[in-house]
Amino acid sequence: MTYGIEAAWTGLTAADTQVLTDLETKALAAFRAAAGPACTLWALDWQHACYAFRPSAARPDDPWPIPALPDGDYHLFLDPGLRFGWLGHPWEQTICLFGAPLLAALKRHCPLLLRDPVRRKD
Repeated sequence: MTYGIEAAWTGLTAADTQVLTDLETKALAAFRAAAGPACTLWALDWQHACYAFRPSAARPDDPWPIPALPDGDYHLFLDPGLRFGWLGHPWEQTICLFGAPLLAALKRHCPLLLRDPVRRKD
């Protein structure tokens, strides 16, 4: 599933920052549900330091060194076995989500910003 995220840059005001907080909060909840308690995910940003993290150990108020919303660079969150992933495309202004575990988790923890898919592979 690919979602347009243009609203994150064009349609939001300073008062709408809860949409961005919602994105990170729900992304973390979806990563926890998809990964399970022992799984470590990779967070990758092609021009910056990457890291591994365990969603089950992360706190919702922890800062994200690589945010869920791409901020000018490609952002990738990947399961080490490539069962699922979250791919932020800054120039296309989309987030592409793949893998049954993550897509199922997002049905329960869907961020406000990810409401209308622009592409879908059924």
